[in-house]
Amino acid sequence: MSRILRLRIKGFKSFRDSEVELTGLNVIIGINGAGKSNLLSIFELVRKVRMGQLRKYVGSVGGADRLLFMGSSVTREISVEIVYEDFVYLLVLSYSDTNSLVISKETIRIGERVHMLSTPGSSESGLWGNQIDSANHSWMVQGVRGALKEQMRFFIYHFSNVDPTSPLGKQSSTHDNQTMYSDGSNLASILHRIQVKEPRTFSRIEHIIRLAAPYFKELGLRKDPLNERMILLEWRHASSDHIFEFVDLSDGTKRLLGLLAAIYQDGPPDLILIDEPELGLHPMAISLLTEALSSRIDLSQFIVTTQSTGFLNRFQESDVIVVDYEKDHSKLARLDSEILKDWLEEYTIGELWEKNLIGGRP
Repeated sequence: MSRILRLRIKGFKSFRDSEVELTGLNVIIGINGAGKSNLLSIFELVRKVRMGQLRKYVGSVGGADRLLFMGSSVTREISVEIVYEDFVYLLVLSYSDTNSLVISKETIRIGERVHMLSTPGSSESGLWGNQIDSANHSWMVQGVRGALKEQMRFFIYHFSNVDPTSPLGKQSSTHDNQTMYSDGSNLASILHRIQVKEPRTFSRIEHIIRLAAPYFKELGLRKDPLNERMILLEWRHASSDHIFEFVDLSDGTKRLLGLLAAIYQDGPPDLILIDEPELGLHPMAISLLTEALSSRIDLSQFIVTTQSTGFLNRFQESDVIVVDYEKDHSKLARLDSEILKDWLEEYTIGELWEKNLIGGRP
């Protein structure tokens, strides 16, 4: 697993210049607008670059001015430095006159040696997608190659839209099962892969759903009789053998199932990003979800944002990173267990947060 040790962001959205160390499980707290979602978005930006979709991404958000700290009149470039255990990935994007961004630097540093991935001034990465395998770079050891591939799996899971028009839980291709997408459109295929390759994990997911939703009995995954390349996601009620469709689940159960599939996906991403998983979930479901997260940190690194004190209380203080908005920019700081030791003898982390003793409050 290519674990990230440290992240530095400069010139991106609300981040003027901020740096933070990352561990296996990172729980991000802060007020609305402090920059929690912006922290996750920097990984989305890196993924788009790694996929050769920088121009498309910048256009989709309304231009470079929407991404640069305080706009192009103040900031002319975005820099993100991702420090892994054995090397450092650096991406620098510069503003162009067309309100777009170009790559001015994309490098890998191993020890004292710096290797270029892109030509300065390029509109897209010089080593994107499958070019990682086809490119002849003798310096690119397997760990670096693997990390670059993993950057193309920086998906943010939120599942705020669970109504019948949502892509979540729709039928999906049997072959579209490598990584779960942000919108959950391949949830059926991801669950089918877990069922085939990790049946005990699949049973665990069903068990968690039953604990959170007693009306639920089991999942049903089958090939569409009209198109065997597609997987249908169905389920059975605890009091009936009648087969129901995914849309018939409660909204909270849909979200929980989507989040569990993201956490338990077979061959999981090295880094999994989850935005406010507690939304729409019963306290029991939140508790079960936190247990699932903790059980997978040996396989994936997690960055999770939250505004829930109940969710926060289920983690160690050393897991928590506070995002504060100071004057005009976001600042990241990990909680110090030693400083909070005496406070935690009487209060939970959530209570300290509510009392504004650890930051992340208005």
